[in-house]
Amino acid sequence: MFKNVGSPSREEKERNIDSSEDPLTNQSETVHSQTGPEETVKEDSSPPQPDNRRIRVFVSSTFRDMIEERDLLMTHTWPELRRFCRERQLELVEVDLRWGITEEQSNRKETIKLCLNEIKACRPFFIGLLGERYGWVPGDDAFSPDLNEEQTWLKDLRGKSVTELEILYGVLNNPEIVNSAFFYFRDPEYVDSVPQKKRIDLISEGPASAEKQEALKNHIRKTCAAQKIPLYENYPNPKSLVPVILKQLEDAIDKRFPKEKIPDPLTREALDHEAFAEIRRRT
Repeated sequence: MFKNVGSPSREEKERNIDSSEDPLTNQSETVHSQTGPEETVKEDSSPPQPDNRRIRVFVSSTFRDMIEERDLLMTHTWPELRRFCRERQLELVEVDLRWGITEEQSNRKETIKLCLNEIKACRPFFIGLLGERYGWVPGDDAFSPDLNEEQTWLKDLRGKSVTELEILYGVLNNPEIVNSAFFYFRDPEYVDSVPQKKRIDLISEGPASAEKQEALKNHIRKTCAAQKIPLYENYPNPKSLVPVILKQLEDAIDKRFPKEKIPDPLTREALDHEAFAEIRRRT
């Protein structure tokens, strides 16, 4: 159960978590992040054991400039995709870490660790939303000794945004193990269509951040082209993105779990027991 952390700072607001679906209670969970380009990172490349008929989808982006996209996913895409999954006897868990990291986790500087753990648990499903903002760059104190020991690839990545770290870990470092990743770049001209007072939340934080963001996008472009990962560039506005994401996720899920191969009740019960046993082994 997540709880709000009082009055977060400006940087902390960029890095919040929203948990709206508990994967074990069929309520509703949501989780998030940020990421970037050039380093190649080595980590455990073996894909995690699938949670049988549970679909977990990780959504990575900066927060302030992607509020409308995330809200539309919550109100339109996820309910429709959940219906689609139920027809195949699947459980959908959308992970959008927008706000709600526990106070204890925040105090222990576990934001990055939590994000990476969620990404791994969601493989192979990963959604990356990018606009013009580069996002929150964690300080050195966010890289705890335990995190550095567990994720050795992070040692040379100080100065990267959390979103960039998420994208690196989720897709770019080992793109061959991710077969259901999708990237979406918003049209830079979209900012001209919003009220003047809201534009500050959509534009880059400054020249250095703009350079990092463009390098990240170029890294994504290059990887997507080489690995045939879907990339939708210059979507005109948040509403136009909803049907695109829904269709691509439906196609990816249908490919892995075709409707004609829904397990019978006895098989499903066995799968449920296996999934529960796997969860117990991980805890």
